[in-house]
This record gives sequence, structure tokens and C-alpha cells, in this order.
Amino acid sequence: MHYDTDFLILANEGVEHAGIIFAPEQKATIGGWVREIRSLHARLTAEAVAGQVIFLSTK
Repeated sequence: MHYDTDFLILANEGVEHAGIIFAPEQKATIGGWVREIRSLHARLTAEAVAGQVIFLSTK
């Protein structure tokens, strides 16, 4: 999980990656991020997120 937009730029340029989880730094709590990431982990496989950019909510 990251909040540095450099990774989004690289993904947009087509750089291969195992998956990026992005969250706006000042729009959510750490606890909220942990809950969302745990939920993603329970639902998705590594293969499903490869090459994907997942945006966490701003709750």
C-alpha cells in the first residue's frame, strides 16, 4: 500500500508490477486502510491483482 503518486505514474506508463494499493494520505485512517486491505486479501489472489491498481476508499 502506498500514497506516493510516483507508483501510479509508473503503472500508467505500463511498468509491470505485482499490484499497487493506493490511498490518499490525508483522506483516511490507518485503521480504515487495514480493514480494507484485510478485506482485499480475503477476496483476491496475487494473480488477480497483478498489474492492477486498487484505490482504497477515503472513509
